[in-house]
Amino acid sequence: MLEIKMGDFIFQDKFVEYQFNGNYLQTNRYPKAVFKGRISPMFNLSKPGQYESDITGKMLIHGVISSRKIRIKVKVLPNRVIEVNSVFIIPLKDHAIQIPSEMEHKIARIVGIYFKTSLVCKN
Repeated sequence: MLEIKMGDFIFQDKFVEYQFNGNYLQTNRYPKAVFKGRISPMFNLSKPGQYESDITGKMLIHGVISSRKIRIKVKVLPNRVIEVNSVFIIPLKDHAIQIPSEMEHKIARIVGIYFKTSLVCKN
C-alpha cells in the first residue's frame, strides 16, 4: 500500500498548484491518495539487478476508487536497498475531478505522475 499526501504534488506554476489543490482536488476534504496493488511478475528482492514489472490494483483519489495497472522499474542494490521508479497517467475524470473551462488551458485533463522512492529490506 502506498499513501501520498495530496498537498505534496508540485506544479511549475504555484498559482495553478494552489488552485488545483484547494479548489479541484479539495485536499482539505480528501487529504491523501491511496494505492493498493500487487506486483506481477514478482522479482527476487535478494538478487541485485534491474527489473521491470507491473503493479495492478486500486487507486483512491478525491473519494473515488479506480483500477490501475502501473509499470514500474526496480533496481535492487547489493546493500538491500530497492529503488522504484514509475511514470503513469491519471485522467481527472476517473476521479470526478472537474476543472472549470476558464482553467482548462492551465490544467491538463490527464495528469502525469512521476514517482521515485527507495526502500530498505529488513530480514
